[in-house]
Amino acid sequence: MNVNLKNARIYIALLFTFAILSTSTADADVTATWSTGNGKEKIKLEYKNDKTMRLSAFKDRYTFILKGRQYMVVKDKEKWRVVDLDKMRKKMKKLGVSRFLAESEGKGDVAKEKKPTFSFADTGKKETVAGLEGTVYTITETDPETKEVKNVTSLLTANKAYRKAWYGWMSAMTSGLRDMGSTFKMKSRGLRMEASLKQLKKMGLAPIRIEDEMTLQSFSEKDIPDGWFKLPAEPTDGFENAPAPPKNGSAKKGDSKDKK
Repeated sequence: MNVNLKNARIYIALLFTFAILSTSTADADVTATWSTGNGKEKIKLEYKNDKTMRLSAFKDRYTFILKGRQYMVVKDKEKWRVVDLDKMRKKMKKLGVSRFLAESEGKGDVAKEKKPTFSFADTGKKETVAGLEGTVYTITETDPETKEVKNVTSLLTANKAYRKAWYGWMSAMTSGLRDMGSTFKMKSRGLRMEASLKQLKKMGLAPIRIEDEMTLQSFSEKDIPDGWFKLPAEPTDGFENAPAPPKNGSAKKGDSKDKK
């Protein structure tokens, strides 16, 4: 009996130790806020995992990613509206809106477009921003067609929690531009971001400052309540208040005139 009791106690102690280790090594929630431009505009990311996050950039307007789907949430006249961006994309395609936008801004085959190349030069300079240490890099982007070169100075960090949140956010943005983008320019931008993100992942780094365009202001790994990631209303395709397109033959007389 004493031997069995001793073994049971050891077993329970091992389980307890495993539980503590599992909790301590679990991925932490991340809340990060950046300032953009002149510092007056803020972007706030609340991240649980790649399929659950909330991005706020304007008052009463934010973007949700829930179970991998993207939603736009807007407060309109004291009432919340939720737009399923995937449903919106399909509706735009059905109504021909995507084609109209694409034609108005020029055409191009994104599939045939060559991705730009990025090179990262370590300046050796260290800085700490919002409690995260980083290294200053000079990032050079080379256009594969024109060979035009652009240089950007960026402060990059290797912080694991921050990197994971940044990668998840940027992956969602690039897929959104690639899939939701109605124009060649938007989809092309998505490819550029995708190429840059791939290189950053390979290096195990993420930016906490990009020139004077974007700077991390605060960073936290505190738990975010699951209830915070809930839609405030039923999602729609965003076209519920749009006038229905006229059916063939439904136009009134006088609406169109024969050209002479």
